[in-house]
Amino acid sequence: MVLAEQYNKNTHLFMRHDKKMVDSYGLEKMSEPKTLRLNACSPLIPESNQEPSFVRISSSGWYGENGYLHCVHQSNDSSKEIYKTFIDWAKQPLAQREQTLQQINEKIKTLNCSVTSAAKEKTAWYVENEQHDKTPVLVSNARDSILLKNAFANRTIAITPETASAIYDSINQYFRKHP
Repeated sequence: MVLAEQYNKNTHLFMRHDKKMVDSYGLEKMSEPKTLRLNACSPLIPESNQEPSFVRISSSGWYGENGYLHCVHQSNDSSKEIYKTFIDWAKQPLAQREQTLQQINEKIKTLNCSVTSAAKEKTAWYVENEQHDKTPVLVSNARDSILLKNAFANRTIAITPETASAIYDSINQYFRKHP
């Protein structure tokens, strides 16, 4: 498990920086980190090569632990490179990140997860700079269908480079053991 920040896709702010949400729900509630669950699975008969191993990344939603399905990474696809692409982009100075933002999001689109609760026309993840302090973030487009029409309709999670690195390392470690 790793932690992510609550994020508002409309305001491009961590929820703890979103004045309207903090005024409505309190700083403590809006500052609570979201736990990301990394569930791994490998084929029952590894030698069969019928099914790839996979790592599923989800977080809690209205109905519990798996309300948001951020991405399912399979051992035989390149979608895990989303995190490495983000980590490399985040190392750049702010001005360079701003210049390459669209280009990096296009690259992430080519690495997209095939299984996600993001809308079909959206990629599972995209990068941007959080508007309050310009922190580079990887933002999930996953959605909880119950929350699509209320104050939390634009709520999701965003991860920092440190969290992305932990996810990337965990996925690689698992796939090395369970190709």
